[in-house]
Amino acid sequence: MEEKIKSLQYKTKANDVDEKGIVTVAVNGIGVKDSQKDVSMPGSFNKTLKENIGRMRWFLNHRPDQLLGVPLSGKETEGNLIMVGQLNLEKQIGRDTLADYKLFAENGRTLEHSIGVKAIKRDLTDPCKVLEWRMMEYSTLTSWGSNPQTFLVNIKSATADQVKEAVDFVRKAFLQHGYSDERLKGYDMELSLLLKSLNGGTVVSCPHCGYQFDYDAETEHTFAQQVLDYAADYQ
Repeated sequence: MEEKIKSLQYKTKANDVDEKGIVTVAVNGIGVKDSQKDVSMPGSFNKTLKENIGRMRWFLNHRPDQLLGVPLSGKETEGNLIMVGQLNLEKQIGRDTLADYKLFAENGRTLEHSIGVKAIKRDLTDPCKVLEWRMMEYSTLTSWGSNPQTFLVNIKSATADQVKEAVDFVRKAFLQHGYSDERLKGYDMELSLLLKSLNGGTVVSCPHCGYQFDYDAETEHTFAQQVLDYAADYQ
């Protein structure tokens, strides 16, 4: 069976970040069942790290159009695949990501990571055990996307304490240097929704994409009004 390229997500963390944008992260666990039910065996990344490091990429959320920087090196150590990369601080996305790493670290949190890989060799007796991977990229994961208010907490299901914790986190973001105006605008939107929720306002979440918005602030659109608007266009 032809192996497909897949994204493996594992509970990972940033081990070290410096002001020059050198980031050391654990991107995958060794000997642990991952999100795709595969187990990366010891040594399974050695060949790809030796032969493919020059072609590997570092993305945001596995998006090829959001290149964060360049992988410098990688190794298996202490049960994890450790990658060292250089953020491109000449780009705003690189500066925003560095600020994210610092903000999360200062608040006892961590961004998670995922890798894009293809299985080259599996154990013949237990196919879940991967003996050799080819790694194409690794990604820093966020939930920003086009909806910045979805990354912290699901307001609909969160407790009051969770919402208050998220409010404190967002307020600290405004003290973090390095964020772009666009990112700070996203934090401002998040803060407004969180405060509205705490004050009993109506915050609605889309069941499909997770987008959260202030229901009372949206203009009401009825079918009858749409018909009248379309009719007016033809007059």
